[in-house]
Amino acid sequence: MNVFKRFFTKTEIDLTTGNLFKKLILFAIPIILTSVLQLLYTSADLIIVKIFSTDGENSSAAIGSNGALINLIINTFVGLSVGANVAMGNAKGANDKERGEKILHSAMIISLISGLFCLFLGIFFARNLLEIMSTQIDLIDKATDYLKIYFIGAPFLMIYNFGSAIMRALGDSSKPLIILLISGLINVLFNIIFTYFFNMDVSGVGWATVISEAVSAALVIFFLFRSKIFVKLSLKKIRLYKTETLEIIKIGIPAGLQSLIFSISNVLIQSEVNILGADNPAIIAGSTGSNNIESYVMSLGNGITQGVVSMTSQNYGAKNIQNIKKTFYYGLILSAGIVIIGGLLSIALAEPLLKLFTETDAALEAGKQRLYIMVSLYFTQAIMSCCSCHLQGMKYTMTPAIITLFGCVILRIVYIYTIYRMIPELQTLSWLYATYPISWAFTDAIYFVTIKIVWDKTFKKNSAHLL
Repeated sequence: MNVFKRFFTKTEIDLTTGNLFKKLILFAIPIILTSVLQLLYTSADLIIVKIFSTDGENSSAAIGSNGALINLIINTFVGLSVGANVAMGNAKGANDKERGEKILHSAMIISLISGLFCLFLGIFFARNLLEIMSTQIDLIDKATDYLKIYFIGAPFLMIYNFGSAIMRALGDSSKPLIILLISGLINVLFNIIFTYFFNMDVSGVGWATVISEAVSAALVIFFLFRSKIFVKLSLKKIRLYKTETLEIIKIGIPAGLQSLIFSISNVLIQSEVNILGADNPAIIAGSTGSNNIESYVMSLGNGITQGVVSMTSQNYGAKNIQNIKKTFYYGLILSAGIVIIGGLLSIALAEPLLKLFTETDAALEAGKQRLYIMVSLYFTQAIMSCCSCHLQGMKYTMTPAIITLFGCVILRIVYIYTIYRMIPELQTLSWLYATYPISWAFTDAIYFVTIKIVWDKTFKKNSAHLL
């Protein structure tokens, strides 16, 4: 009981002192749980609509076909929250409370502006974007309906993401978990109400998501107003402070660009999947199911690497070289290790897990093809993410964006339009999905060389402080 109470009351962790390996684990656990819960609720959308909708398989596929596009738009702007995270982490590490207050209030304005822009894109260009992705004609109407409703909640989603990024930068990873637990349960409840009792199909799932995101935004604001750690939200102070706003944007735009670049490459591959599935919808259903399972494995590593951003940024602000290096090594070990364990479990349970999302033999086979390739090599993606987050925490945010452009976009485009497209024997699901691990491994190699150069440039030899 004391442990439970401590978990929810003493939530701030000092990420600059003590046993950093242990602290990274403790800090990452709530982030991992938050990510897993978020995915559980997303999976619940697909499962509930599949069970209760009169056109369950197509409705589930319509929602799933939006995944890459939603990630492209949302993650681009969520990338800006990395700027808020790093800037706040630096201020916390330097114990500069006045600067931290200005970062907090500027970040809240930026989050709202970002959300409204996403809302505009989603409402007015949803169908056009889905057509560009070669979405199946029999799914596009439902997919468009879901996407338009989903983006109504974009301002709420941005407020939650920016607010939770601020909390994590301060060493508090538990409150975002509490918020998501509450809002997610509300999401599942309204999913059932709208799809089962009101027969609203994909629209019901969309509106349930909007309601839950509004709740999460309200709770973030509530916690920030009641905050007792370092900074506190105040209506009188909410405005864009020039220096702090420029700092958030300077760090955040490259991070957002990196997310955009990464998502574009995923959209490219999803478009190829849609082409292969034009005459065989089972391919898309299987890919959607596998993608959901993969997301759980990836969230394990991402929980660690998000912790790496916060821990690195605080120690960068505190000018502690040794802790910055330790954080990187610990992050590599923990993120790769936990992803390997998660990958092995998902392979062992592949069929029962895939059956949660699809039932036909053809879809199950397509899902297995993707799942086996992806999760068995996901540790290379975890390493890539850790390297990126380490550099972001040190304010090198443009560098990961450039590396991602070459490793995860240009390489994939070259592979798809040369080797994959020009050799008919290779135009299969397995060779298409092989694009992912090939690009991850290549990008890892670039990152290791880059980090060595950055360390040599940034740190004095045998010094205990940053230059």
